[in-house]
Amino acid sequence: MNRYIVLTAEKCCGHKHLHYGNALDCLDKFEDHGIPAMIAPIPEKNRMVDPLWIDHCLLKHTSMREMAEALQA
Repeated sequence: MNRYIVLTAEKCCGHKHLHYGNALDCLDKFEDHGIPAMIAPIPEKNRMVDPLWIDHCLLKHTSMREMAEALQA
């Protein structure tokens, strides 16, 4: 079972969503404020990924698309 996280160009939403609908609600909140965002699934094998680590990598090393691909790997 996947979990989901919402990514923006600079950070993530800060928590992992168990249901896609909850991630979609979070995505809508970003987009309502004009912040481009995307939902990235977190596979079972990567469940221990820390949102603070994602923020660090997004800010320092990758784009949100690259981070979404890394979470899938």
